[in-house]
Amino acid sequence: SLVHTVQTFATHERGILDHVTDARAALTAATSGKSVTDRSAAEKQLDSALAPVLALGQNYPQLNSSN
Repeated sequence: SLVHTVQTFATHERGILDHVTDARAALTAATSGKSVTDRSAAEKQLDSALAPVLALGQNYPQLNSSN
């Protein structure tokens, strides 16, 4: 059903956003006096978390906040 489909996508999107939020928090923490290795790992984590979001933007350039 439509409701189930929407709920499934909402759960997936929430997971992506949670992953991005966690990665950003880790990067912020890594910039507070931690080692270069920690910062590099946090940057890689954020890059990985953002990859699906960036791919959506590339695959659907017609999407914007008004649609």
